[in-house]
Amino acid sequence: MASAQELTGTLVDPLDFPLASPPPGAVQNLANPESRAYQIYAISAVFLALTISFLLIRLYAKLYIQRSRTWDDSVISYTGVIITVVSEPGGAKHLWDTTIGDFSDKGFIEELVVVALYGPVIFLVKLALFLLYLHLFGRLRWLRWLVWLGILVTGCFYVSGPIVVFTLCAPSPGDSWLGMSFKSKCRNGLQDYGFAQGTMNLVSDFYLLVVPIPAVLALQLPKKKKIGVIAIFMTGFLACIVSTVALGLRITYNKTADITWNVITLYIMTIVEMNVGLMVACMPSIATVFRHHADSIGSFLGRISSKLRSLSSRRDSASYSRRGGGGGGGAAEKNRFSPESSVGGGGSSSSSSSSRPRSSRTYVELRDMNTAVDRSLAPAAVA
Repeated sequence: MASAQELTGTLVDPLDFPLASPPPGAVQNLANPESRAYQIYAISAVFLALTISFLLIRLYAKLYIQRSRTWDDSVISYTGVIITVVSEPGGAKHLWDTTIGDFSDKGFIEELVVVALYGPVIFLVKLALFLLYLHLFGRLRWLRWLVWLGILVTGCFYVSGPIVVFTLCAPSPGDSWLGMSFKSKCRNGLQDYGFAQGTMNLVSDFYLLVVPIPAVLALQLPKKKKIGVIAIFMTGFLACIVSTVALGLRITYNKTADITWNVITLYIMTIVEMNVGLMVACMPSIATVFRHHADSIGSFLGRISSKLRSLSSRRDSASYSRRGGGGGGGAAEKNRFSPESSVGGGGSSSSSSSSRPRSSRTYVELRDMNTAVDRSLAPAAVA
């Protein structure tokens, strides 16, 4: 194939050469190439807004409703700050629209820093959940052992990330950072380490999902409240789904040819993975806020429902009147749908299920666990 210089008769800067030739059916466009950068900016903006909202709600719940703070609050706050820094996109063009000049030592170093920070950030998210479990169920010895085991294993793996990344890709004397990006030691090493990270993410997410369930089932709580607590912790299943998808994308990415284009999907899932993990850690506080304002929310929704039913009743009554019907049905329909007729019917059901039989476990442990759960999930702290 003739070079660009032979075709044009002019000198061409080597930095303007594309990294690959376009495949059959694809058109090369170096002047105005198609880019997926907007996708990362959009996803980053959406999840950044969601994450900040969740963090603010958690802060409100801790400072103004429960009036208490624990170690997991500090961890989550620091993690939220780091995520806003890490969620920054890189290149996003097809490989045949990407030139050598698009790469530089500075750009590659910035990319390595982001990759290196990914592990510690994920660990902080998981650490916040482990600390929450210690706070809620720390009276159970077996659970303490499982939590500390999880902290030890995930901490050693994720915190070692920066060491692994820069060991693989730091240049030897006489080499450049950019030159290392094209060497198999760095490129293949990062792919293998990325697969290992995806596997650890999936395993640790399921671990975090399963560990608290026996402790929740042992709580002396009304059945309805116990189901609600389990539902809060089961939101971690969303993190398991995201980790599964991300691991699949890592495997697919290792087999793709258009790496500069397809890696954007992996970047997006990485952003989603970090932010979803942080939002899951905030779910107990979200539940606290909703329970604290349950009356206000219920009253607001009740007024809206009442107005909608009133409009529907008037519409039905007018239609019936036009057909020559009687006038008593409208009043009966209105009374049937009035807010007063629906108040007070189900209020006593929860009180009947409030008996708390003692289990065979130590009463003191269960009492303290119930108190800890109430402090973290209930609208007001228990004395």
